[in-house]
Amino acid sequence: MLNLTRIISSLKSVFPSTGPRKIISIHLGMNSVKAVVVKRKGKKAVIVSSAEIKTEPDALYDISKTGRAISSILNDLGSSVKQGIIVTDRVKFLASELAIPPGTKLSEERLSAAVAWEIEPYLDFPAGEGIFDYRLIPGNTGQVTTPALISAMAKGEFNELAGILKDFRISLRHAYSQEGALAFSSWVKGREKERIAVNCGQDTIIGMYLKASEDPFLIQRFPLEPAILFEDQIATMVQELSASSGEVKEIIIAGDTASEELAESLQSKSGADVRIWSPEKEFEEYGVTMETAGEITGLHPGYAVVIGAALQELGFAGKPVAVTGRVSSIKKVRDRAYLAPAVALAVIIVCFTGHYALVKHRIGFFASDISALEEKNKILTRLRDERVSLQKRQSSASQKRRYLEELLPARQKNLLSLLTQIPEAIPCDMILENLTQNENADFSVTGFSLHTGSIGLFAGKLSKFDACEQVKIKSITGQDKSGGTISFPYAFCIKVVLKK
Repeated sequence: MLNLTRIISSLKSVFPSTGPRKIISIHLGMNSVKAVVVKRKGKKAVIVSSAEIKTEPDALYDISKTGRAISSILNDLGSSVKQGIIVTDRVKFLASELAIPPGTKLSEERLSAAVAWEIEPYLDFPAGEGIFDYRLIPGNTGQVTTPALISAMAKGEFNELAGILKDFRISLRHAYSQEGALAFSSWVKGREKERIAVNCGQDTIIGMYLKASEDPFLIQRFPLEPAILFEDQIATMVQELSASSGEVKEIIIAGDTASEELAESLQSKSGADVRIWSPEKEFEEYGVTMETAGEITGLHPGYAVVIGAALQELGFAGKPVAVTGRVSSIKKVRDRAYLAPAVALAVIIVCFTGHYALVKHRIGFFASDISALEEKNKILTRLRDERVSLQKRQSSASQKRRYLEELLPARQKNLLSLLTQIPEAIPCDMILENLTQNENADFSVTGFSLHTGSIGLFAGKLSKFDACEQVKIKSITGQDKSGGTISFPYAFCIKVVLKK
C-alpha cells in the first residue's frame, strides 16, 4: 500500500511554500483600529505602510461600524494586499495543559476534541458553533500532560469579518487573540535571560512570561480596576508572574498606554531592566532585518500585537496561535490514510466524467458570456444616462452659483466651493441623488454606488476640501434585489459640515 504521508512530504519538499509574502495585519481595539502592511523578503521584513484611526467604543461589537472602520483604514493604507489577518478580542484564548502525555500520537479529531473540551467552559458561544486551533508546547518530557496555547472563535463572527474583507478582495487567513499575537511580539530564543512582556490596553492588561527554551505558557489577563493605580496593577501582575517562574531580569511594556513614566515606575518597583517595546529591537532579536518602504512613522508600542501577528503569519515564529476558517484537504487525507482508496476512486470518476463536463461547459460558455455582457450593457447604459442627467444638473448648479456669488455674503463661499469641487470628486461608478441642507452648515449627500470602497474614497476626497470642516459616512445600505436587477447595489448618505 502506498505511504500517503511520505508522498505528501516529498511533494512539499519539491514545491515552494504557499505561505504569504505580503500580509495586512489589522487590530480591532476598543477605541482605535491599527493596521500595518508587511512584506517578507527572505530574512528581511519590509513594513510597506501603517495607519491608525479612532473609533467609537462599541465599534468592536457592531458589525456595521466595524466594517466602516476597516473600510476607512484600508483607504488610509493605500496598499493593494490580497491576504489579511485580524487581531480581536472576539477570539478567546487559553494557555492550558491537555491530559495527553508528551509525544503521544493522536488523530486530528481526538486532539481537536480535547482542545474544544478544555476551552469550552470559557466560551460565550456553543462549542458546536465555534472554530478551534492550538499550538502544542514541546519540552515537557516526563510529565503526564502537554501544555498548549488554545484559540477559539464563533464561526459566525469569523465569517462576518471574512465577509467584510472579501468586499475589498482580501482573503482572511487567521483571526488572532491579543494574547496569541502578543506571545510572539518579542523573541527570546538564543538568549540566556528570560523576560516578561506586558501589554497595557485601555481596559485590560496582559502579561506573559517568555523563556528562551520554550514557547510562552504563563499568561495572565486582568481587567483594569479604576480604584487602583495603573502602575500598581501592572506591578502586581509582574510580581505574580515572577513568583510562578522565578526571578526575571527584563520587562518589556507595550500597548497604547505604555510610556516612559510607566517604565521608570515599574523599574523602581521590580528592580528589573524595563524598556518600551519597539519594532526595530524586536525584529533584530528575531534575526530579521526591518526595512520601511518610504517614511513610516508612528509605530508606537500600541502596534505590538499587530506586528506580532504579522511575524507569525509570515512564518518567522512557527505555527500561528490563531483560528482559521480554512480547511486543508491535503491535511485531511494525510491524517486519514484509510481515505486513500476513496480518493483514488474519486479521481477515476472525475477522469471519466471530465470530457462530458468540458463539452457541456463549452456549449454554455458563449451563451452565458453574452448574457453577462447584456447585463453589463444595461448597467453602463443606465450609468451613462445618469451621468447625462448629472451634467445637466451641474450646468444648472453653475448658473445658480453665479447668481449666489452676487447676492450671498462672503461667509457662504464655502458652499460655493463645495458645489464647484464635488463633481470632480465623484468616482466613475457612483451617482449622486441629492444634496440637501439640514442646518446652517450641515448638508447630506445621498446617492448610489457600485462598490462600497468608492463611497469611502468619495468621503475621503470630500474631507480634504478646504470648505469642509467635517465629513462622516452616516449610512451604507444594500438595496433590496427581490424586485429585479439593481444597477447600483449600495445606497449611501454622507454628512458634510462646512466651515463657518
